[in-house]
Amino acid sequence: MATRQQQMDFEILKVQQERFTFIDRANFDLANKRIDMNSRFAKQGQWLAFVLMLCFFVLLGYMAAVTASSAVAVGFIVPAITAIGHIVYLFLHGRTPPPSEER
Repeated sequence: MATRQQQMDFEILKVQQERFTFIDRANFDLANKRIDMNSRFAKQGQWLAFVLMLCFFVLLGYMAAVTASSAVAVGFIVPAITAIGHIVYLFLHGRTPPPSEER
């Protein structure tokens, strides 16, 4: 009787283990799909930001060419070039920007 009870317990544990393994595989596959989708969306977002940035600089160049005052053109272009330099630096070094210090 004890042997049969032990075999029955072993069978129950085996079924539970198979069930948990199946659920974990399904969750693992779902997690992989989510990671792939998030990666794809991040790449699309980076390309969209790049295209928008190019459009912005074309507009800045047009405004600088049309504007009669060079001070206005410099006022538009210098912050834009600074922002581009910072973005390029972050991409080249693979870092996130430092947290802003709030007082």
